[in-house]
Amino acid sequence: AWAFALAIMAGALAARKRIAWWVLVVILVVAVGFDNRLPLPLRRSAFGKLDDQELVIKPAGNTLLLAGGTPQATLYAVYEFLHRLGVRWYSPEYTKTPKARDIAIPPETICYSPPVTGRTLNAGNRATKAWLARNRLTTVAHWGALGHRYGTTEREGPDMHTVYRLVPKAIFKEHPDWLCMVDGKRVSPVNQNTWDLCYGNPAVRKYFVDRTISWARQHPEVKTVWIGQNDSPMYCTCEQCQQFYAAHGGKASSVIVQLVNELADAFVRHGMVDRRAKTLAYGWSAEPPKGMVLRDNAIVCVCKSDSVAAWRTVASNIDVYIYGSHSDYWSPTPSIYIKAQELKQTWQDGATELFRAISGYGNTRGSDLVHLRAWLTARLLWDPSSDTQALIEDFCQGYYGPAAGAVLESIRLRHERFTDGGKQQRHTSQVVPSFVDPPTVRQINQLLGKAYDSTPAGPYRKHLGMARIPYLWTDFWLGYQKLGAYDPATSSWSVAMQDGEIRNQYGKLAKQFMVENDVNALGERKVIDPNDLALEKMGI
Repeated sequence: AWAFALAIMAGALAARKRIAWWVLVVILVVAVGFDNRLPLPLRRSAFGKLDDQELVIKPAGNTLLLAGGTPQATLYAVYEFLHRLGVRWYSPEYTKTPKARDIAIPPETICYSPPVTGRTLNAGNRATKAWLARNRLTTVAHWGALGHRYGTTEREGPDMHTVYRLVPKAIFKEHPDWLCMVDGKRVSPVNQNTWDLCYGNPAVRKYFVDRTISWARQHPEVKTVWIGQNDSPMYCTCEQCQQFYAAHGGKASSVIVQLVNELADAFVRHGMVDRRAKTLAYGWSAEPPKGMVLRDNAIVCVCKSDSVAAWRTVASNIDVYIYGSHSDYWSPTPSIYIKAQELKQTWQDGATELFRAISGYGNTRGSDLVHLRAWLTARLLWDPSSDTQALIEDFCQGYYGPAAGAVLESIRLRHERFTDGGKQQRHTSQVVPSFVDPPTVRQINQLLGKAYDSTPAGPYRKHLGMARIPYLWTDFWLGYQKLGAYDPATSSWSVAMQDGEIRNQYGKLAKQFMVENDVNALGERKVIDPNDLALEKMGI
């Protein structure tokens, strides 16, 4: 406001007009963070104890306070205020900023502390740290730190599966009995997925805990330290381990709970009171043991979401890993509402932290409605009580513009008709999941094609092109009934195909939209340059 007033006066002087300027300026002071120069009702002492992530938006006179219990929470207050003004960070490349003559100031104080304190998203949309922070995620995929700029440097490590990282294979030359026993034999390590430890042996646990403590000392920035099994289906069945299982309800997870408790105790013993021990309930350790309780400075990551309520009898701190729908990124699936409900249910069951995988590892990009699913998940992680349908409509209207109605109808159709979970065989394609209904796919292709043709060039049209890929890709492959034959004379393949002309068109469009949207993966761990696809040469 002062800059505006000075600009008026400077303009008047430049025009050499002998006019007495009286400028009436009504100033709104926006205070970001607490400050002792603020009016008493807006100082830190007026709010009592605030949680680490608790935000405050409070008007008082001509001042609007945006603050929180920590720098991270103060950022959340700014982001929350902007969100309430209509700003949306729908994707890393697209932010909706509404144009408005007036800014609505909340009439009353807003205080909010998110019920899920750990919010991690493996998005598959090439999420930047800025996008993650603005959508209130606490870490980068697989628990990396967002950094000082976004209010937190805490991260987790070294990874979920830590045995193969911290226990050298050479140790088994001296202690072969430390390896897990399967069918009466100790299993020698080949790679990280083919071996594990005999956790029922106290000497094994002590060695593993000591190695983890040593790693933690070298990484003081890591406040949550993992200790846990390899990504292997093997677990020890020696007599010592069997006795341990039997003493705790017959559950193999008992040795893992014992292991993480011993690490939690070691942190206290070594004066590392700012650390917490973390493990995973996964595979053979998925079900909770009987008669055991995790320490207060320990947390379990439950990888089977329907067992959260059972784990509440063992642990007060629970993280839940909610897996993606499937490893094929470009088949439409009726999982949006299912995964939203799964997230809500795990929160209701008592999860304090949540990790949701959308698609992809590392920097891969793509998958069916990835931007919608990533943004929707971020909003639900911030407030699990939010209305799923309202959020979906919010996204579609802001991200697809005039084509929002067509996209919403496509979502409705597939969630209404792709509901048998693969139990009913609807087609013979080996590429397309059996739950897909071919007539519905063709119907949606026609619906979105019409919307695309009527959408002007620009962001909305580009976004719609990416939304079309799963249906084009699926319809294209539904035409193939068997493998083709290669003709060396013409260096070409002959492929039996149904409805070839339209599917040739769909193949070309699928490739076009993949290139336009910089898609670089067909599935989990299946990276590809879409320019290498020969879809336009197939079909007719």
